[in-house]
Amino acid sequence: MKKLSKKLLIATSSLLLICLSATRTNSCGPEYMLDECRVMLFRSYLANMDNLQPYYYTPALTSAADTDPLRVDNHRNCEEWRQFTGKQVSEKDVYEVQYAMTTDDFLYAIKHPSSVESPFIKWLLLPQNKRALDYFSFAKTIEFTQSDATDPWQEHSESYNTAFYDSLASAAIQQCEQLPPSFLQERYAFQAIKLGFYASFAATRSETPVSMPKVVLWYEKYLLHKNTIVADWGLTYYAQALHSTRDAQLAILQAFDRSEEKKPFALRYLTRKELLQLKPTVSETATRNLVNVILSIKNPGRALPEIQEISKTDPHNKYLPLLICREVNKLEDWLLTPRLLQFPAAPSDYRATQYATINREKDRQYMRAVREHFISMQSTPGPYKDLLTLAIVHLYQLDRQYHEAATLLRTMHTTQPRYIRQQAIAHVINQVYASDITKAAVQDTLFQQLSRVTRYGEETYDFQTVGYESTPASSISQLYQALGWQMKAKGEIVKAGLLFLKAHMLINDYYGYWSSYYDENDADPDPYRQIAFFDKYAGPETMDSLLAFKHNAHKTRFEQLITPKAWADDNYYLDLKGTIQLRQKKYRDALATFNRVDECFWEDNFAYPDYISNRYIGKARPLLHIDNTPYPDYPYCSKKLVLRDMIALMDTLALAQHNEDKARLSLLLGNAFYNISRPGQAWMMFSYGKWYSERPFMSQYDDYYRWDGFRFSPNDMTYYHSYYECADAIRLYHQALALAGSNKEMAAQATIMLATCDEAVQLFKTDNDHYYSPYRKLLKARYERTESFAAAVSHCPDIAEWNKKF
Repeated sequence: MKKLSKKLLIATSSLLLICLSATRTNSCGPEYMLDECRVMLFRSYLANMDNLQPYYYTPALTSAADTDPLRVDNHRNCEEWRQFTGKQVSEKDVYEVQYAMTTDDFLYAIKHPSSVESPFIKWLLLPQNKRALDYFSFAKTIEFTQSDATDPWQEHSESYNTAFYDSLASAAIQQCEQLPPSFLQERYAFQAIKLGFYASFAATRSETPVSMPKVVLWYEKYLLHKNTIVADWGLTYYAQALHSTRDAQLAILQAFDRSEEKKPFALRYLTRKELLQLKPTVSETATRNLVNVILSIKNPGRALPEIQEISKTDPHNKYLPLLICREVNKLEDWLLTPRLLQFPAAPSDYRATQYATINREKDRQYMRAVREHFISMQSTPGPYKDLLTLAIVHLYQLDRQYHEAATLLRTMHTTQPRYIRQQAIAHVINQVYASDITKAAVQDTLFQQLSRVTRYGEETYDFQTVGYESTPASSISQLYQALGWQMKAKGEIVKAGLLFLKAHMLINDYYGYWSSYYDENDADPDPYRQIAFFDKYAGPETMDSLLAFKHNAHKTRFEQLITPKAWADDNYYLDLKGTIQLRQKKYRDALATFNRVDECFWEDNFAYPDYISNRYIGKARPLLHIDNTPYPDYPYCSKKLVLRDMIALMDTLALAQHNEDKARLSLLLGNAFYNISRPGQAWMMFSYGKWYSERPFMSQYDDYYRWDGFRFSPNDMTYYHSYYECADAIRLYHQALALAGSNKEMAAQATIMLATCDEAVQLFKTDNDHYYSPYRKLLKARYERTESFAAAVSHCPDIAEWNKKF
């Protein structure tokens, strides 16, 4: 069901994109997930602290709503109960009753012993275990009061969850006083502390915790210095009941360290400002290091000073792997993400390039400082040598010191599965950047290395991000992307484009509709995505090579690896080849290519019929009611038919002898070039999309959203004058105007089109739809008495309105 809905979503979104891609709009665009647009080739799970995934490095906001995803504390609690039973039941038996059974089911079971199958409940029902049964029943009763209103007939009761807390706390503490120091006494004490805290807190109705002497007294009497899960859980209530802020902070630090479930609460409770004020007052090493750990976790920037202090005073610190991975992940995000995914590191302004360069150099210097410290850590005794080796290797490769990375990588011998997989990733990175990847032997090695990474599988992440699921791209996708850019740099455009498709990464440029739900085994719902990379970077000869690659029956292992599971139809590749030739003004070559395309291809596919008009290419919309010369429409959408007429106009113009004929043909050919430029009725002869933010030099917002709507980059600069500024059309209109002589009708029509081009160009550049071209004044001054001017005023509302004003 889930897979089906994803495919439906992709198909629907793609159809909407095709239909709306040319609609000019300033509405809010789509959102990307922050982890989808960053590089994470040094995998965070190397920290081996999966219960703390929300505190792995992520630029997204995390909630940690599931405070103990692996249920470490719950299992610890059950293990303590197992030990209390004398190991007569299993931890699993306890867990099923403690956490999987409802209060009603438990109470029913103890009232109907004959129906009981649970070994733990059977143990509780033994006469000698009555006190344990009484406590468990008491705890389950408290669970009920926490999840059900005290009065089932009253909605939103003010006493909800608190009405019985005072009496229950009193009952629990009474049991503590009757019992000797024991397992059950500690658990009753925990219930009393928890209930007493919430009862007092609810009674005050205060936004800030107040001093709760009973809670403090009970904790210090029954749980202080006890090595049990309830003592660790109780620390958070004890801390908030303390009068001294510093004592409370120290207690919360202990709660963070001793309980998995309470870590998120501790991190929210302790602010960086408070921790920085607390730190100078703490001399005890373990506590200072806890302060450093939380400061580092809360720091999205450079946290090397905290790592340095922790590693110097406690090289075995259990949080060091988490902090090591976080720091490496930050550095690759800052340095590698802009390189591989083209997302800017920070919002840009007119000084963006300057500051990006300065910050990049600062990040490199910081990276080297981090690497040097990791090297010094590796030289001292400690348990994290393999992790440090992998981190140092990755930082060498970030610094483009591939020889040093390879040398260190060869010294590493590990049996830890996560480290072995990271080794394989490191080998691929080194091969990609340090070898001649155009050679068949190197490509075969890459095939073996990439296959190895694939065999190890991909880990999953749950950062518990706020509002949406934000997870980093797979390592294999990122490796394909890195290899693809390197192939492009080496001039291997065909393989680069296929690797780009294989990677399916979110790149900050437009490559067609992007979805994280994409399945490479299915036909791509957006056909442009299959040709987008080649639209940007290929030449006509590249398309020939691509078609030859597609139909080559004897591919190497590497070529088979990068071959799409679902190719686009050959006609798409031929259409792109012909379009590139048209852009390059190789019109006859383009026509020869279009002649190889199926006759009905443009009529039946993509959005061609919507943006290549059936109207004769030599007719421009502003002149429809002015020049009434009949020209036959095209019977169906066809780039071939359009280009054939354009070439015929060029040939006829080249042979024309008389100025009047030359002027008429120049006007018609100018209309044709206007129509295939951005404002024209057949712009898809030249491009594959149109978007409001397509124009260069957009706002800083658009630096982050280059991927969400069509961009003609990098061809926007290459063909800027022809496509965006209508330069070919304007040249011919000026030529028609110069050759018109005494034919004022012809001159008026050329002037109308010059005004049209000028205003279209200004609208594109400045988004100013109130701009009036100077050619309008020229039109009125010179040609007001012509039929062409009269028709324009009659049939063009904007000209009529302008004519009234001026």
